[in-house]
Amino acid sequence: MNVDATSVGNLEDFLAQYRWKRSDADQVWMGLGVCQVINEALLLVGIEGKDRQAFAPRQLDERRRRAGLPKPRFSPGRYNDAGDRCVAIQYLKGDERRGAAGTKEEDAQAHRVYSAAVKAVRRFVFFVVIVAVLLAGGRLLLPFMARRLIRNDPLARADMIVVLGSRNLERTLEAGMLFREGWAPRVMLLRPPDVVRDSLRHELGIRVPVFIDIQRDALVQMGVPARVILDFLETQDSTRNEAEAIAEYARQKGYRRLIVVTSPYHTGRAGSFFNAAAKSSFQIIMRADRYESVDPSRWWRRYPDRTDVVLEYLKTLYAPFSS
Repeated sequence: MNVDATSVGNLEDFLAQYRWKRSDADQVWMGLGVCQVINEALLLVGIEGKDRQAFAPRQLDERRRRAGLPKPRFSPGRYNDAGDRCVAIQYLKGDERRGAAGTKEEDAQAHRVYSAAVKAVRRFVFFVVIVAVLLAGGRLLLPFMARRLIRNDPLARADMIVVLGSRNLERTLEAGMLFREGWAPRVMLLRPPDVVRDSLRHELGIRVPVFIDIQRDALVQMGVPARVILDFLETQDSTRNEAEAIAEYARQKGYRRLIVVTSPYHTGRAGSFFNAAAKSSFQIIMRADRYESVDPSRWWRRYPDRTDVVLEYLKTLYAPFSS
């Protein structure tokens, strides 16, 4: 049985097309009722797009068996009794229910896909916003990270100018300028690590210029008398040790105020060590030398600044674990 719902017009055409006799229609009419027959006929005629193999004889036989209906009274090729029509109509109604359920399931699946897509888009937008905020915040924070390392206290007359050990001659030049400006009567040079050990120089009997000699010569050329240039001959291996050694020396001499000169990015960490070592027994004035070119607002773009800032933070993190 091949149902083509789109080509069926009225009920008479429908019966003629599928070779149903008028007597068969009367049986259906009397057995099922006028309204039911009309509704069922309209159902058969009005449904479009159904599977054309849905009413094959074998499928009708199977559905008749499941419905508990009797076998057809006519030949297998002629399925035109009321039972056959009831099976076909029941199939169509069930197919409609299945179609509605399938539509709901498809809608639910589409809704799930849409919801997942919306969630993915929201996550992506949230990620982009977070990254943008972090970049903007980092851009604003980077200059602050460098500036907070720099400490420049107001100058006041002191008992001594201390130059922390380093191979940066700019620190020594700053001490010479402060002496010439009259901020302190003497200069103390802390000895940085030398290029060769003193024991090896004495063993070989050679004279190798050390950096503290260069510092002393530069101060003399700047007009600092050699007699007021002091040097701490013991090399200290850390800023903390330098602070403790100078604090002990200052207490022995009875000094009340010291000007400590170092590189700009080193002033903050060095100042904390000197304040801790002084224990309020004397005042510390931290002074960043004016000759090292630094740019805290763009430190990450310049080679010397990048190295100094990163090293200072690494040393600050390491400081609590050092002796």
